[in-house]
Amino acid sequence: MLAEHDLPLVCFADDLAAALRCSRRTIDRLRHAGQLPVELPIPGRARWSREAILGWIAAAGSKPRKGRR
Repeated sequence: MLAEHDLPLVCFADDLAAALRCSRRTIDRLRHAGQLPVELPIPGRARWSREAILGWIAAAGSKPRKGRR
């Protein structure tokens, strides 16, 4: 499980990819599919608050998984 201290207060896509142990391309795909939390309203690079990411992970862990078994 990802701990609070594993993420900075403001996460960029590279930070999120490192914390989730996935590629930057995976983060870009999730972002464009609308599957990541709402980004912080700051123009420029995509960024998310640590609280939003931790809440998103917690919510995803409580849902049944779809897909292959």
